[in-house]
Amino acid sequence: MPVGVGAKPAGGTAARPVPAAAKPAMPPTAPPAGAEPGKKGGAKKILLVVLIVVILAVLAVGVFLALKLLGVIGGGDGEKESPKPVETTKALVMGKQSVSTGEPLSINLDDGFMSFAATIYFDEEIKPEGEGSSDIDPSPARDAALRLFKGMKKEDLDKPGAMQELQKKYTAELNKSPIPPYNGHVVTVQFTTFAYQ
Repeated sequence: MPVGVGAKPAGGTAARPVPAAAKPAMPPTAPPAGAEPGKKGGAKKILLVVLIVVILAVLAVGVFLALKLLGVIGGGDGEKESPKPVETTKALVMGKQSVSTGEPLSINLDDGFMSFAATIYFDEEIKPEGEGSSDIDPSPARDAALRLFKGMKKEDLDKPGAMQELQKKYTAELNKSPIPPYNGHVVTVQFTTFAYQ
């Protein structure tokens, strides 16, 4: 049988139709000029992180300065700065006001102990509140005595002129106190109890 149009090829199978040509796929759109593939928005992220870091740094500095101004930090123990002691450059004139340290203090020396009490005399700027009144707190005078004598040696107290030297040092220590009326108004002190063993 002749092979022709409409004839079946030998072997008995029908001719298969030729599939239509497939449309080619659209190529992917190219990234915009200047952008790198896979790094979309990278510059924006970096800029955002830098901006956040700068804002946090400014806030931290602001909080630090606010706390410093309020005296919360930088003031040592959280309290406001105490007033500076008054410099005693003028000659002090003895006034009528005085205060006693009270009952004798027991102070530990380096090689023993001592019993101490004193009367502190103020200048004329410190006025008595009333007859027989003693509104002056003796605790700064007691604290100054503890600072001055604690840890001293008995041999230092036995030296000639040691008592007068210690009275001068005690007066100077009291005048350095920031607590009124001690701050620069102590004219002299008199030891009323001064015994050591």
